[in-house]
Amino acid sequence: MASNCKKENAYDYNAAFPTRLRALMENKNGISPLGRSVSQTELAKEIGVTRQAISTYALGTSAPDILKFKAIADFFHVSSDYLLGLSSARTTDTNIQEICKNTALDEKTVNAIMALTRKPMAWFSFTRLVQTEEFAHIIDAVSAFLSIRWIKKVDMKRVLEMDAIVQKESGGSMRVVHAATEKYFLLVNAQNYLGDAIKLIDKNSALPKEASNGAFWRIEDEN
Repeated sequence: MASNCKKENAYDYNAAFPTRLRALMENKNGISPLGRSVSQTELAKEIGVTRQAISTYALGTSAPDILKFKAIADFFHVSSDYLLGLSSARTTDTNIQEICKNTALDEKTVNAIMALTRKPMAWFSFTRLVQTEEFAHIIDAVSAFLSIRWIKKVDMKRVLEMDAIVQKESGGSMRVVHAATEKYFLLVNAQNYLGDAIKLIDKNSALPKEASNGAFWRIEDEN
């Protein structure tokens, strides 16, 4: 029986490995962890092959053996799964790879969140904020604003959905429609929701033990 499953041809210019290899070598959109572009000659020297071999890898007309493949991943400081197109996370940190896989968050977002864990005050505030119902309203308001702001990307169905939500939450005093004149009201909505969320956090959250000495809340300690 013929299989209906279409497999990616490893020897293909548009296959995952040659596509990502080219992007890393060109440092396309700043994608390379090295922070710079790499020539075929440099990469060839680093992994012990000819420049012509690197050219064929990048064109997708041949593929490296397992040892050369690992050498390429190590040189660029990216994971093997990233090079193979199995993951969007470039990092070799398996914990971050797993978070990206399980949450569908990209690596940059995960790193930004992880950075907050190193700042006790910011982490406390962040975790309390995302637990509030108002946080979802903030995201909705900002999303609607951006949809209208980027006029070429307006999704009218989404705008109408947001219009109904904003009318309900504001008691009918605010509207999303008439984008040319009312788009900035959405930012006001987001600010109002944030204010409400902060009040709820203040009312319902117990102070962390670390706050007892007063140093926990000093902003200068976060620098």
